Amino acid sequence: EAGNFQRSTVHYRFTSLINNVINVIRVRFREKPVLFLADIDPRIPNELSGDEVRIRQILFNLLSNAVKYTPRGYVKFTVTGTITDSHKVTLCFEVADTGIGISDTDIHKLFSNFTRLDEPRNRNIEGTGLGLAITRRLCDEMGGDIAVTSEYGKGSVFTVHIPQDYFRGTELAAVKNPGSRAVLLYDERPLYAGSVSSALKKLEVPVTRVESPEHFLRELETGRYPFAFISAGMLEQASGAIKRLGLTTRLTVLAALEETSSFEGVPALLMPAYTVPVANLLNGQPENQTGKRSPVKFIAPDVRVLIVDDIKTNLKVVQGLLSVYRMRIDTCDNGEASVEMVRTRRYDLVFMDHMMPGVDGMEATARIRALEEDHSKKVPIIALTANALSGMQEMFLSNGFDDYLAKPIELTKLNALINKWISREKRLRPDGSPFYARGPAEGGPPPAQEGQQGEPVTLRSIEGLDAEKGIAMCGGMETIYTDILAEYCRDIEKRLPFLRETHKRFAGESAGGGASIPPEDSPELRDFVIQVHALKSASASVGAEDLSKKALFLENAGKEGNLELIASRLEDFIGNLSGLASRIQAFLRQGKNTGN
Repeated sequence: EAGNFQRSTVHYRFTSLINNVINVIRVRFREKPVLFLADIDPRIPNELSGDEVRIRQILFNLLSNAVKYTPRGYVKFTVTGTITDSHKVTLCFEVADTGIGISDTDIHKLFSNFTRLDEPRNRNIEGTGLGLAITRRLCDEMGGDIAVTSEYGKGSVFTVHIPQDYFRGTELAAVKNPGSRAVLLYDERPLYAGSVSSALKKLEVPVTRVESPEHFLRELETGRYPFAFISAGMLEQASGAIKRLGLTTRLTVLAALEETSSFEGVPALLMPAYTVPVANLLNGQPENQTGKRSPVKFIAPDVRVLIVDDIKTNLKVVQGLLSVYRMRIDTCDNGEASVEMVRTRRYDLVFMDHMMPGVDGMEATARIRALEEDHSKKVPIIALTANALSGMQEMFLSNGFDDYLAKPIELTKLNALINKWISREKRLRPDGSPFYARGPAEGGPPPAQEGQQGEPVTLRSIEGLDAEKGIAMCGGMETIYTDILAEYCRDIEKRLPFLRETHKRFAGESAGGGASIPPEDSPELRDFVIQVHALKSASASVGAEDLSKKALFLENAGKEGNLELIASRLEDFIGNLSGLASRIQAFLRQGKNTGN
């Protein structure tokens, strides 16, 4: 608003920018019945020169708005490029949605400062009304433009053009010997199947898209396809057919981020599957999507981090970006509560939102520094700010912060901060060994302890747990899977007292102990349904399929208000749940890494 925009021209890789934007934005689709589609031209030059940070900010603004204002349907992100001379390319970014749209009377106000359109209809949607005004200003500063078309009640299309310099060399994505990598494609979501088919065609890969499971199996049996892309629901049938017929077809699951199905070690392309990860997978480099290689050099499971932000979506994004470090992460949505959390717990790092209602980040940081506890004066506090303007760093440092991180967050800068502020002695290698150890004399993972029968407990021997499926859900990253198992056990321990008390009460009521069956909307049944629903999802995610099915049974019984059915099954469920947690904890106590 003050006009303090400063352009920064750097040499950057376009793949890095696109992957970063999509990886962050896809998190926001987790709880919405909305498809996220991406159509990225693979022929765009990959080596560019320009203001990467500002382009990223523009894309985050447009895509975040599309997610917020689209209750159902899809959001489609399209990127193309036009070479204008020997060293310039005009990038075209299009964000289309099937959201609520903009009325003819409001569309001319769209890029004004602090303007929120159709306020009565949008009163529950977060935002200040500055995002699009900033976006337009950024486009102007870079010699570009922005335009919008919309139909009220049906959706909007935002189109941005930005010129960049480019260097001759590699294109954004390409498949080696594409003609030899034919793909058989089936997904019951027509829009998504069409998007994936389009990506393959742009990469010049032969693709046969079929419309039904029966047609898919008939085509698969021909043996003509080195690759098959399928939705999660087809995995069991496709795997069975490949084994039965002795085919060499390699399967890939087209998975949503919130997918809870287990993929049996089959690689997954997360929605949206676009040209870059598709090309990586077909070239034998699927780690960008499936996570088979850790994106970090170390993990820090003994490090405790606090994230403070009044917007829940931002909390989820930062928490998700930090998850690869396997830290213990707490979140807080207001400044006042964060002060008490720092007073009572020893944090290694605090990420503090700069601007919050009530006690903002500045005041909360000042209060933390004024606490009597010695650790509150030393804990590194990182400001999270959307105001990454000239002079801001000096302002933050003079007000008790130790560093700052601009929003939307760039992964490279976040990783640099983690590397800067996490002490050496708390770092471990991804396999669990000390990061700086050179040999046994300098430390290393503790020796495996033997179980009661003299045999060490292994991850894959835990009864009731399909570790292979769980590891596949984590993209093949076993160290992350063990961390999730530890969290799963903590979640079970937290919920067991409630379940035991519920069983005691419902068993008495169903036996005629004097209390009537609670009505369908009673707090008791509602709480029970919430608890078992959570356990159903968590159990499926770690590969405890039998427990997940039992939790589903109890969830449905709770929704029906059938106390007799709950009472007859709940005790067995509690025993199974407690037993599995004990077996997992016995493995975790050994200090073994998951590869053993």
